[in-house]
Amino acid sequence: MASELSQFGRWSEFQRSLDSGCSHLGALGRFSLAIISILAAQSILWGPDVPLILKLGLIAVAGLTLVHPAESFLIVAGIAPLGRILSIYFWPEMFPARIGEAFVLAFLAAWQFRNLHVGKQSPLVLTDLRTPVWLFGITVGVSVAVHLSILQIWKDYPWPFIKQFFGMLTTQYLTLSIPDLRPWIDDGLSGYGFIIAGALILEGIALFLAIIALSREQPKFPRHLAIVIVGGAVVASALSLINFSTAAVSTGNISEALPELLNQRWSVILNKVNSSGSYFILLLPIAIGLAVTESARRVVWIGACILIGVGLWLSGGRAVMLTGLVLLIITELWFAPIRTRFRIAPWAQAIALLLCLGIAAIFVYRLQTSAGYAMTSSVRFRLLFAETSAQMVSSRPWFGLGIGQYLLASTSFSSPELLNLLHRDEIAPRENPHNNFLLIISELGVIGLGMFLWLLVKSQRATWSLIRHRRGPPLLIGAFIGVLACLVTCIAGHPLIYEAIAFTFWMTLGLVVSLQKQETESGGIAIADGNGQSKSSLLTTLAITLLIVSLPVRAQQEQERIDFSRITYGFHDWETQLSNIHEVEGDYRLRWTSERATLHFRPAVRAVRIPVRALIVRPDWSFRITTKIDGSIVDRLILDNNDWNFIVVQVPNASRLKYTRLDLEVEPVWIPKMEVPESEDERKLGVQVGEVEVFEARGHGWMLR
Repeated sequence: MASELSQFGRWSEFQRSLDSGCSHLGALGRFSLAIISILAAQSILWGPDVPLILKLGLIAVAGLTLVHPAESFLIVAGIAPLGRILSIYFWPEMFPARIGEAFVLAFLAAWQFRNLHVGKQSPLVLTDLRTPVWLFGITVGVSVAVHLSILQIWKDYPWPFIKQFFGMLTTQYLTLSIPDLRPWIDDGLSGYGFIIAGALILEGIALFLAIIALSREQPKFPRHLAIVIVGGAVVASALSLINFSTAAVSTGNISEALPELLNQRWSVILNKVNSSGSYFILLLPIAIGLAVTESARRVVWIGACILIGVGLWLSGGRAVMLTGLVLLIITELWFAPIRTRFRIAPWAQAIALLLCLGIAAIFVYRLQTSAGYAMTSSVRFRLLFAETSAQMVSSRPWFGLGIGQYLLASTSFSSPELLNLLHRDEIAPRENPHNNFLLIISELGVIGLGMFLWLLVKSQRATWSLIRHRRGPPLLIGAFIGVLACLVTCIAGHPLIYEAIAFTFWMTLGLVVSLQKQETESGGIAIADGNGQSKSSLLTTLAITLLIVSLPVRAQQEQERIDFSRITYGFHDWETQLSNIHEVEGDYRLRWTSERATLHFRPAVRAVRIPVRALIVRPDWSFRITTKIDGSIVDRLILDNNDWNFIVVQVPNASRLKYTRLDLEVEPVWIPKMEVPESEDERKLGVQVGEVEVFEARGHGWMLR
């Protein structure tokens, strides 16, 4: 007995130490997230075309969050999904700045700082709902960190890359436009897209947790949130209808133009009409729930339902329309026999049934106008992408390709038939799989998809139990059906990659959990007994540790897949000058080095010839170039005139590395602005380097690299 008590005491002490450590780690994590959020949020303030009123609005949201977070969140919830609309109708010069994400980050930054001052902090590792939330979030965060380390290898030496990254984060993050998905295209912002993709998920998770916390503090907050997000859908629907009506009137003959216009798709919330349909189908059931609940304003909410339905119909997405029709039928069959506290007269039930039949008929008509060859082609397109995704998963099953990597990798895994269909870009056609679940499993692996599905099941399971026992209030049922409908459309589309829908989806998911907690009078996020909580905390800590420890291993594996022969460091952009090399006629391509420059070569390369030239601005100048192969000095050259010279080095056969690294160390370096009159060039320059030639073991003479 004494032995068992001793073991129990040691376990309790270990558990207290674990909880204390996790609590401190959680505080450190929240502080780090707050710093990153505020750096990213304020980046929009440096944009040249950002109006003063928007800057003041962001600062006001952050300040209001510190004192009244619930009210601030409602403002953000109303603005965030409409960011594209704001940029089109009010500030077109800002496009493609992400206005919605700017408000989300302003709130989250202030929210995190506010929580740092709360005396009692929740531990990092919690049971029930927060366990899959943290695990999914860390899975995404680790994936971002892995590919950030790979991006550094593509871009530059570590310290210059760190400066470039923080420069992007603090001054360009919310206003940048990614020029290319391929990081090797330039030394600028190409390849940074995965950071935006990862941040979108993490920001959505943070909104989800904030809603749950605010709902515990203010019981009326979920209802207010539902009103705000439905109001956003009403605005988006009204603008789509206005655009449609304007187009019809501008033709001068509405009766003749109407059939053709009805066959088109209309949306202002996104330029992807299929995904905009997912937005409306997510919020329409919530509007219906408000119409049932808000008896004093029922006419207003019925009008909102009709308007959102019109927006859904105008979007014309086949998968979304079919989902809406099926859910309409299921909802009618489900609620018909229910006897609730809301007494509905028989005549009202008959009118509701007729309305449902009329809406169903309109939806069927819209589906028919979109059917035919286009639907057959669309199904084939998605099947081919399913095959592509299966190949991706088989290549890296557990952790996937990495967040935001699907588009870049699609050309390597796609079949010739699919590549022929993707004719938008003749050089490198790329597309997402039109299936959010396939996208997640391809980019985050089985582990990432498992965490995401675990989170969805955990957040919806208790609500489903309430609905199954006929206990759920109409607003909760509407939010539950909206989330379910949106997830169904994710099978045939990828709406969650767009911020307008992603933010709304995570907010609706938080709304479901908050309403369910209020209905069951739980008052907390996790419901578990002490013994179960101890075991779950230990397992969650172990899972988080394994995810973090996997980072260097995965980074090394990704590094082994890099084609280092494409990577150069320390060079400025290419320039063209008239050649004075006797072997070259006409223009000659060259680029300047900085104080150090690096090239990489394949193992087959046995010799390298590098044309170099110094620009002697002062008579007493001379430049020394030290050449290294894999860190060992192999050549030194002094340049004291303006003539071209050649560095020819042999690559030792003893080098068995996958790639050979060649470094050029130049001294001194100079700044044209300080040496050449009227020059504005502030670059640090070393020497000029022409096009490098290599001699391969199985080649036929010298070849341009």
